[in-house]
Amino acid sequence: EVSLKIRSVLPREIREYVDRLSENTVLDPYWSHAVQTEGEESGKWFKLSEAVARSRKVIMEYFVESRKELTQRRVDPLGLVYYTDHWNLIAFDHLREEIRNFRLDRIEEMFVLTERFDRPDGFDLQAYLEQEGRRSDPIAVRLSIASALFPRMRSGIPARIEEEKSMGDQVEVA
Repeated sequence: EVSLKIRSVLPREIREYVDRLSENTVLDPYWSHAVQTEGEESGKWFKLSEAVARSRKVIMEYFVESRKELTQRRVDPLGLVYYTDHWNLIAFDHLREEIRNFRLDRIEEMFVLTERFDRPDGFDLQAYLEQEGRRSDPIAVRLSIASALFPRMRSGIPARIEEEKSMGDQVEVA
């Protein structure tokens, strides 16, 4: 694979940086076709991706929509996630003393500090997201889709596909 060849010739420090960034950035597989990072949000994304990869603390002014209030937050950025229609920062929030989700479009001001932080032992972004998003009452759905359309539709199905069965000119997914 081309990416493996490129990765093999990168200096160790850059290779480790790319690996950390890759491990801590998630695109929701159901909405990845809609990813847009423009203007101010793209500037925040690049600064935060650097903070995630280099384990640098961030101070930010964050707008809390439910209270219509601008708050000061000091966070340890753990990962960036794109789902639904916006980018999110998953970070340990020192004010609330827990891991929280912050929408990038609600960050008014932010500064990446030189101060480093240690990631929580065993923290895995994908596992965290799956745990947070898991419903206590999952709904099972079975769809039958024309085989010719299925490859294009697969990435747009807003759910985890547990099984696929080819049934002639139809594909059944559950």
